[in-house]
Amino acid sequence: MQEEGYQITTASDGSKGFFELIQSQKFDLILLDWCFPKINGLDLCKANQNQRSTNSNYIFDRQRYRFMKLSKALKAGANDYIKKPFSLKELVEGIKVHFRKKKTNRESAPW
Repeated sequence: MQEEGYQITTASDGSKGFFELIQSQKFDLILLDWCFPKINGLDLCKANQNQRSTNSNYIFDRQRYRFMKLSKALKAGANDYIKKPFSLKELVEGIKVHFRKKKTNRESAPW
C-alpha cells in the first residue's frame, strides 16, 4: 500500500487503539474488519461516525451472512465494502475508485 503512495496507520486493537487514533488524527479512509480484538468493526464504524473524524469507511465483508452484514454496515455509516478473500491489488483498485468518486462528488457540489 505504501508503494502506491498511501500513508498507513494501524490500531493495536479495536477499542483503545482505534479510538486514540481517531481522536488524534484525521483520516481520509478507514479500513475496518468485522473481527477486531475487543470490539467489532460495525461498532467501530458507528463510533467513528459519531466522532466525525472521517466520512469514509470500508467494511471488509466475510462470506458468511454477507448480505445481512452489508446492510448493517451501510446503516452504520460505511460507504463501501470489499468481500474476503481479496488481493492487495483488488484493495488498492477499490481505494483508487473510492477517491475518484469522492473527488468527483466534491467537484460537482454546487457550493
